[in-house]
Amino acid sequence: MDFAKFDLNLLRVLDALLITRSTTIAAQQVGLSQPAVSSALGRLRQALNDPLFLREGRHLVPTDYAQSLAQPVRAILAEAEALLARPTSFDSARSERHFHILGAEFWGAHLLPELMAYLASEAPGVTLFCATMPGADPTEALLLKRADMALCPMCDLPDWAAAQPLYRAGPMVLARADHPRLAAAGIAPGDTLSPDLVAELPRADCVAAPGNGHGRAVITLPDLHTLATLLGCTPLVSILPRPLAEHLAARQGLAVYALPEPTPATEVAMIWHVRSQNDPAHRWLRERLACIL
Repeated sequence: MDFAKFDLNLLRVLDALLITRSTTIAAQQVGLSQPAVSSALGRLRQALNDPLFLREGRHLVPTDYAQSLAQPVRAILAEAEALLARPTSFDSARSERHFHILGAEFWGAHLLPELMAYLASEAPGVTLFCATMPGADPTEALLLKRADMALCPMCDLPDWAAAQPLYRAGPMVLARADHPRLAAAGIAPGDTLSPDLVAELPRADCVAAPGNGHGRAVITLPDLHTLATLLGCTPLVSILPRPLAEHLAARQGLAVYALPEPTPATEVAMIWHVRSQNDPAHRWLRERLACIL
């Protein structure tokens, strides 16, 4: 038999004939006419070089060879049906799905502690690969399937990309709670700084969360851990997105101060390729991220 020329639809007819032992009933089962099923049986006999069925009265009796095909053919069809069926739900407790998420380091610092705690409890088999986004535009990585999701400021997107805004957040000043210059000015954590004071304070930037144009950056650091350590022991301040500033303040013993109004806010969104729109696993991931952020 030349398998390359074999019509796999004939397996559905063979399976129906093995179950019903009737061309008429088999035709109803597979949605064909009775003559079409008889024609398909003829093609099966020719391709497999076996009569497959012998007629006894009104019924068809399978040959030994046809009977030997019954279980394998049924298994193949069931596997094909399962393969092509679109899943309607995602069982996070049993899944071993792997997700690749892009984003700046500061989104990871804000997101990952709570997300990992949730995964450990509710989805222990789910794994993540989190990478720093190459530049400000995540679309190439999404298009080439190098990432399932990107967390970044909202931007212009191509037609094939989908986005869900997560929140709008303005920048805040992060510094020591006992910052000498702020304490001398009578400013307590949570107070609003004057424009002159913001411009005067020496600022540290981080490549993972660049500043917003306030004041002068005297040093740019490679990561948030180094930034937080330096802020805790020097008179430097940093200007960061509010969720990140509050996160670092709570974990590193620092304090947050407000910038003078008006301070433009950044809209943060998760972005993905529309090919994943109806994937239950991807939808589950989006829901989890939206709950956390």
